[in-house]
Amino acid sequence: MTTATALVKSNELSVSLALVFIVCCCVADVLQLCVNCPRLTELDLSDAAAITSQSVEHIVSYLVSLRYLALSRCYYLRLPALM
Repeated sequence: MTTATALVKSNELSVSLALVFIVCCCVADVLQLCVNCPRLTELDLSDAAAITSQSVEHIVSYLVSLRYLALSRCYYLRLPALM
């Protein structure tokens, strides 16, 4: 289990968590975070090299309250995924 997955398995966190900064995660971690913390308002995935367009699709679909998203240095993420 990765750190991101362990973080979102706590029911207490999913109720009140508003800001998350994760450096190392994969598509499955992002999906788990989105499903369990739908009220996130800020998400920083900078330097998370494994982030892909599929991760962005999960973020857009589940995190409807998101106001800030940082994706700096996510090298596998291509511009069309953000359009």
